[in-house]
Parts: sequence; C-alpha cells; structure tokens
Amino acid sequence: MFGLIAPVLSARAQSPTITETQTYTFFAGQNIPAGTITIANDDPTLPDAKIYVTYTMAPGWQLTQAHVAYGDDLDDLPQNTAAMPSPVNFPWAGVSLRGVTTVTYAISFSAFNTLPYLVIAAHGVVQQVDSNGRVLQQQSAWGNGLPFPGKNWDTYMNYTILSAQGNR
Repeated sequence: MFGLIAPVLSARAQSPTITETQTYTFFAGQNIPAGTITIANDDPTLPDAKIYVTYTMAPGWQLTQAHVAYGDDLDDLPQNTAAMPSPVNFPWAGVSLRGVTTVTYAISFSAFNTLPYLVIAAHGVVQQVDSNGRVLQQQSAWGNGLPFPGKNWDTYMNYTILSAQGNR
C-alpha cells in the first residue's frame, strides 16, 4: 500500500498549485503544544500531484525524528496486534533530523486508492531547548486527530483532497 514519499528537509515555498491547507496541533507528551502539522495537496488534475505533510515546530522546540504513515483507511496504517500504531514501521521512519524546526514530506497521489478521502498519522520525537541550545526535555509527539483504538494517546488525521478551487 505504501507509495512514494520524499522528504524535503528545507522550508518549501508555497507552489501556486497548492490548495487550501489543514493545520493540526503537534502535541508532545500528550498535552504540550510543540508545533503544528499542516497537510495540503497539489491541484489533483496535475499528473504528478502530491500531498504535503509539514511539521513546523514552536519556538524552543526541535524535531529529532519524524514518522509519517498514510493510507486509504485506518487499517492501512502500521499497527501491532493490539491495534496500536507502530511509528518505527511507518513508511518514513526513524530519520535523524538533528533538531530541525521545519520539515515537509511529499506523498504521491498514486499511493492512494480511494481519493479523495485518506488518513495520515504524523508522529515525531521532539526536544525542548533553552536559549543556549541545552535540551530541557524530550518527548514523543503526535498530530492532533482521532485516537487509534486501544489505550493510548496516538492519533491520526482524516484528510480530504481539495480540488484546484478549494472544494472537497
């Protein structure tokens, strides 16, 4: 089920083909707002259209790992036998980002079968640093969304592909 995903490790200029975005809080340690996850897509009529998942950290926070999973429905996201997500098995997993504050991943529309509706899980390991760069704390973080089944705080986001006119 997993299609093409490519990291773009620097800030990406907004392309004129990008339609409206959806932004979610990126929570560290269950309730600490450490940044945002923004999801957007190209004009779906383009032959190489993509969905973009952008992690943007709040001031004083850095991203050290990012894990993105995506699919047509929740069952497509890597989970263990207890129905808990397994970020180390996400298609983009375990990347050492060395404290970046913004990263964008581009996922080809060809990775999905049921456009325009899909699910995305955005997980990361984040660290809060002081003005001297010393690490104050390190936490696991998830994009605010719907909970996975089971007793955990892991989440996923429903996303609907937007047309070139911004319609769903």
